[in-house]
Parts: sequence; C-alpha cells; structure tokens
Amino acid sequence: MLFRSTASSIEEFLEGRLLPAGLFREPRDRALKRASLFVISERKVVVGQEALGTLDERLLKVLPAGTSVYRAYFEAAGVHLLVSGETLAPGRVQAMAAIANPGTFFDSLEQLGFEIVQRTEYPDHSPFSEAEIRALLKRHPGLPMLCTAKDAVKLHAMPTDIRQ
Repeated sequence: MLFRSTASSIEEFLEGRLLPAGLFREPRDRALKRASLFVISERKVVVGQEALGTLDERLLKVLPAGTSVYRAYFEAAGVHLLVSGETLAPGRVQAMAAIANPGTFFDSLEQLGFEIVQRTEYPDHSPFSEAEIRALLKRHPGLPMLCTAKDAVKLHAMPTDIRQ
C-alpha cells in the first residue's frame, strides 16, 4: 500500500477515508488486512542530504502487526517544456495545478529556484477549457505558465500556442 504523506492526508488516513478519493477505491481497513508492507511517500522539504522529518507515530498504530514500513521521498529534478521537452531555467513564472495537494507542486517549483508570481489552484481532476487557459495566460503576458505532468496531459488537445 502506498501512502502520500501530508498533514491533511495523514488525518484522512487515520479517519479511515479512501486515499486517493474515488469511486473504485478499497476501504483502508480492508486494504491493510492484505498489505504486507506500507510505503509512506513524502515530498522532501530541503534539497540535498537533509533527513526526512519525524514519522507521525499515529500511522504505525493503525497498521497490522508485522507490517513492514518504508519511507520514500520525491524531489523535483527540473521543469520540462511540454512541446520541446527542453528544460526550463529558473525564473519568474505562473503556475497552475489541479491535483489533490497543489501546495507540494508550488513548493517544488520554489525549491528549484522559480519565482511564482501567480498560483492558480483547481480541484483535483478539473478539466480545463481553452478559454480558461487563455485567461490565465493574459494575467501575466510573456511569463511561462507551468503545470504538473498530470495536468499537461489535458492540454495536448489545445492549440499549439497554448502548449508552448
């Protein structure tokens, strides 16, 4: 079982909510009965060799006895342009996200040295219309608009001038 750790996701997990939310998810307690290991996936707060923070001990109390627990972290490696695949150098940008915890995306950009002048958050899985994206781009003409890889998939059907 993979668990992405944030303050809100820890509380949701402890309450027994489905993670991630969705119609075809298995209830936590039923999934834990089958799990032999538990991986806690966290966003690394500091780039480099900085240790992960203290594990919330309440998580361990929910797990069945004998369950192996591992911790993993992800660290942003760079920003790649949708059309060309080139790496974008840090600078002033706009950013938008329609993911469950958009703050982690914005934090990663700042960790990489980007200055975010406009953050736009949508609910998880939100679709985007061409008009919405054009309106966002008009807020700060000339600044790149960054989004997650998950959100970029939704932009593939839009005109090339939006995706550049």
